[in-house]
Amino acid sequence: MSSQQENILRLENISFSYGDRVILRGLDFNFNNSRPYLLTGESGIGKSTLFKVIAGILNLQDGKILLNNKLYSQPSREIFYLPHEQDLFGW
Repeated sequence: MSSQQENILRLENISFSYGDRVILRGLDFNFNNSRPYLLTGESGIGKSTLFKVIAGILNLQDGKILLNNKLYSQPSREIFYLPHEQDLFGW
């Protein structure tokens, strides 16, 4: 049996706004690589924004992101973002 390191991504008090429009407020969550996660919800509730903040495409405005109990500095090759539409980026 191989020994696989468990990676833990922890979000602490994550907040993000577009101007006066608050998208994420006080979000706390732990993700680990031993289980799959599915994020669902209505359009416009912040799913893509959350992924972009974690990936470093959008700058974190408030809170912390930790990877394996170390402050995660964005962007990094440890976490990447794969958009669901190929035309989101000009390149």
